[in-house]
Amino acid sequence: MMIIMASMQRIVFDLNDEMRTRNERMQELKDNIRYAGYLQEAQPVIEKLQSVRFKKAKERMKDENADVLRRYYLAKRIMGEKGLIDKLDTAAWSVELEQLRTEYQKANDEYHKINKDCKMIRELYLFAKDTMRENRGVTQERSREEAR
Repeated sequence: MMIIMASMQRIVFDLNDEMRTRNERMQELKDNIRYAGYLQEAQPVIEKLQSVRFKKAKERMKDENADVLRRYYLAKRIMGEKGLIDKLDTAAWSVELEQLRTEYQKANDEYHKINKDCKMIRELYLFAKDTMRENRGVTQERSREEAR
């Protein structure tokens, strides 16, 4: 029974690690998609800002679009650090994200099923262990009474 329980726990730990890595990759893809959206959202503002020649007009435009520009520079810095600034393929990221979600859901269902079975086996093992301990105590008392 201990061998079965240990092997099931090993499977549970492996599934948990697998789900954790999938979850981290899904979060990374969500971030990449969000940052690519920031870059695309700010592209018209950046182009318009580059076409304006006068300093006061540029400053006014920067003030009007401060949030968009802040998100743009943040996304540009992060995507540049990752080396993805020229490779903004949100469609491929979305497909991979959906695939990871379905795989994660399957692994999660399997994890919960096996974890539930493992808990039930653990409870049975502890119940059997307690019962055997009680039986030993009763048997020892009987043998002492018979010895008297």
